[in-house]
Amino acid sequence: MTAPTATELRALSDAHSAHNYHPLPVVISRAEGAWVTDVEGRRYLDMLAAYSAINFGHRHPRLVAAAQRQLDQVTLVSRAFDHDQFGPFCADLAELAGMDMVLPMNTGAEAVETAIKAARKWGYEVKGVPDGEAVIVAFDGNFHGRTTTIVSFSTDPDARGSYGPYTPGFRVVPYGDADALAAVMDERVAGVLIEPIQGEAGVIVPPPGYLAQVRELCTRAGALMIADEIQSGLGRTGTTFACEHDGVVPDMYLLGKALGGGIVPLSAVVSSREVLGVFQPGQHGSTFGGNPLACAVGREVISLLATGEYQERSAKLGSHMHHRLAALPEAVVRDVRGRGLWAGVEFASLGGREACERLAARGVLAKDTHGTTIRLAPPLVISEEDLDWALDQIEQALLSPRIGPPMTGPIRGTTGMAGSAVAEAAVPAAVVEQRGAGGAGLGDRDHLADHDAVVTAVVHGAGPAFHGAERVVQDGRPGDRASVMPERVELALQWPAPGGQPGGCLLGLLAEHRHRPGSGGEHRVVKARDLLHAHQHKQRVQGDGGERGRGHRVADPVQAGRYHDDAAGEPARGAAEGGRVHAGHSRSPGGRSPSGRRGRNRKLAAAPMAAQIAPP
Repeated sequence: MTAPTATELRALSDAHSAHNYHPLPVVISRAEGAWVTDVEGRRYLDMLAAYSAINFGHRHPRLVAAAQRQLDQVTLVSRAFDHDQFGPFCADLAELAGMDMVLPMNTGAEAVETAIKAARKWGYEVKGVPDGEAVIVAFDGNFHGRTTTIVSFSTDPDARGSYGPYTPGFRVVPYGDADALAAVMDERVAGVLIEPIQGEAGVIVPPPGYLAQVRELCTRAGALMIADEIQSGLGRTGTTFACEHDGVVPDMYLLGKALGGGIVPLSAVVSSREVLGVFQPGQHGSTFGGNPLACAVGREVISLLATGEYQERSAKLGSHMHHRLAALPEAVVRDVRGRGLWAGVEFASLGGREACERLAARGVLAKDTHGTTIRLAPPLVISEEDLDWALDQIEQALLSPRIGPPMTGPIRGTTGMAGSAVAEAAVPAAVVEQRGAGGAGLGDRDHLADHDAVVTAVVHGAGPAFHGAERVVQDGRPGDRASVMPERVELALQWPAPGGQPGGCLLGLLAEHRHRPGSGGEHRVVKARDLLHAHQHKQRVQGDGGERGRGHRVADPVQAGRYHDDAAGEPARGAAEGGRVHAGHSRSPGGRSPSGRRGRNRKLAAAPMAAQIAPP
């Protein structure tokens, strides 16, 4: 049985799941480390890490092994009974946080709800707030989850709209404004719920010293400082907890996401005995909270963090990432914020969704937020080489001219131009014609013959974007695949037709041959199906030995697709080796092909129009 395509899988999702998310058109089927692979075989570098849930990378071997060991023992007993992983997990996490007690839950929102209940109960039973009058202070731009109570103090219209009536008992003040917080602190305030860095708001870092001011105001008012470190904690910012950057210790840590290692949902409230001791049997609970499988994985996560290795990696690589992002021109990027391997990049005018689509087309996954901002949070296991490659893609996606859906029509030639001129000339070529949903063709073949056009392909390291296009043609005739090396080249981008394959573009090298048809010149058009074969036979891909991350990997799709049948069912004839294309490098002499034509392995100067670079 043929595996369903990305289009078919997305159609199932659209038809049968609620539309409460708007994901990028990428359907992932495998993942390891910092990389994911979609159902069509394309690879992407994950620069989101599931909002920090994948801090230790996809399928970290130690975490997977811990889960597998526990799967062979026991996975769930409920809290009606103890199990051998529960006590050690709570002790290990309390020690990591420098606290006394742990209350495990499942999701981040459950941890927040638990903290609200704990703070209110503590306020009534320990602080002495009159019954029913406890107040929790939160901040403008907050994101703590999506339950009815939590959205009651959200300031995001999408999160809050049409979910009233809202839960009372909350005051919201501007984030980063200590005077505004001081103005609302009175004897009824039981707790102040704060993100040390606001993630959903665009990775907003508060002013220096602000967290220390919050700590002081809470202490003075006898209120609990509750730090939501569900995204910022467990190594993300270069320290175990983001509060450490300001030398602050809260009264309560809320943890989640990375605590489950990207394998199981696991969250926790970590606090003192005075605070969590207010709960008595039957007053709060969860069937799955602190289950054996989650605790086993959580213990291994804590063990990974105990070495300090991941915090150090985040600090070091994060400094490098921020240094490079800060170098982006202000005309394109208005602001770069964050700490460690966590950044919010706010654009001057570019929409965040569009930026993420451009990046996905280049093999990088990120997430937009609040209009013109994207979030970057790669797994802490990412290599510096992979990080640099992703930053290269970000730079090029932002600085390259916008290349939208291509114009339809024939390929335009550059006949008469000097061979060395194409690299410098951004000739606006209407080079790609969409041919119906799910397929894409390259211009009208009669015009191809007229203009001596030749097409080879740069194959993205993840593979091409399309499968169902036509086969190679020569001189407008189907059949033979010719061996040819172009003398001039320009770049163009082929985007999916409506309803076509998701996840990016196909970068073609469109070139003029030196000779007119009939005078010794040959040309061909390589179609998308042959590019698929090129990916499947990537051993024929020739790598660049030059600057890391900047060399295109180019395969000749004709060679890779040599056994693709023609219309009559006969195997197509001929094969050709691949050339190499180097972004930003000039043409250099090449050798002779087996057929005697010069330039089979010639370097071509790639036009700066759009350089799609294969992952390292």
